[in-house]
Amino acid sequence: MDYVDHDVTVVSLPNETTLDYIYNMRRLAGENGKLYQLVSFMAHCPWTCYEIAEKIKKENIVKDEAAAKWIDFYSSFESKQQVDFVIHLLNDVSKNLTPNEKIDMKNYFNKACKNELNFWNMAYNYKTN
Repeated sequence: MDYVDHDVTVVSLPNETTLDYIYNMRRLAGENGKLYQLVSFMAHCPWTCYEIAEKIKKENIVKDEAAAKWIDFYSSFESKQQVDFVIHLLNDVSKNLTPNEKIDMKNYFNKACKNELNFWNMAYNYKTN
């Protein structure tokens, strides 16, 4: 019989994609980021997950149970409500911004979307030994 030591702690170092996201969030928080910057940087996550899940659900090609649960969660009515709220919040916080602040807002959103794409690419290209 094989012996399994349950007291062993496995340490895994974060990859570059994770570190980049953490760095950007800490930098924003450390600089006393403005509400529009924070919302812009965080809005991509529920929004993109909802849209991706909706597209996959319509194609009806998922056979994996874990992926099906993810799709069900992110394509749910509750997720749609969350995305609608985020979009409404983005519109609200942008109403009284200067043109330069609006550009800044778009840049934060774009930076976060690029980071999200890196997460998806990392998961898609993940290889086990």
